[in-house]
Amino acid sequence: MITARQLARAYDLSVASLWRGDAADESLLAWLGTFRLAEALPEPKAAPEAVSVLGGGSSGIRWYSTPAAVLGFATGQPAVCYRIPIDTDLPAPRGSAVRETIVPADLVAATL
Repeated sequence: MITARQLARAYDLSVASLWRGDAADESLLAWLGTFRLAEALPEPKAAPEAVSVLGGGSSGIRWYSTPAAVLGFATGQPAVCYRIPIDTDLPAPRGSAVRETIVPADLVAATL
């Protein structure tokens, strides 16, 4: 099951890698494009569950979870709307054998 937070994080990591000058891995962007709607849905009135701060032409992509799908909204001309069914899996990033290092918070505090 895919979540709004997973989508926001994956999108931001993908865009950040491009900004760093890493080799382009556009699999996530191409995958996301398959879920772009021709006509935008109305955006929920509630606060988004997650925001991709690097997306949407600097205005961010606002992600909302619904029982059937995760909806993404980006401001622009024209506005962009994504609808990703919750039973969809994120594509594996190229070079996915390289794992992100996670350091426990108590180790970080001990080194300060």
